[in-house]
Amino acid sequence: MKEVLVSLETAKLLKEKGFNGKSFYHYHYDMDNEHFTLQDNSIQLFIGCEGGLDTEDHLLNQIELDKNGNTSYNLIAPTQSLAQKWLRDVHKLIINVIAKDNNIWTYTTGSMEGFINIDGDYEDYPTYEEALEMALQETLKYYI
Repeated sequence: MKEVLVSLETAKLLKEKGFNGKSFYHYHYDMDNEHFTLQDNSIQLFIGCEGGLDTEDHLLNQIELDKNGNTSYNLIAPTQSLAQKWLRDVHKLIINVIAKDNNIWTYTTGSMEGFINIDGDYEDYPTYEEALEMALQETLKYYI
């Protein structure tokens, strides 16, 4: 099973909201083609680096990534589960992805203080990961 990375939109929101968790990947803005591309951190680290790097050296947070390049052009790309954990641990917000009939998914969000639903009218999604991605974005946009 492979962990799913957050989308570019979610990565932008995470940076805006102060997320500083670590990841092996980041989104880099390609000025020539005027769009973001997902890159392995080793690409950024090997610029000007002699010799090899250990796997742990590729695990960077936003501050470390910014030291290696222009801060406007690099966005850390954590896994969805790490972003969800950050919301729970730092902001005391919980996201529950819920299975419905026929492999349809939805979500609820709430506060850890009594788990009161912040909102309750959510759309359906064809995969767990799509529902989680939308829940991450909604929580970051409206509740932090």
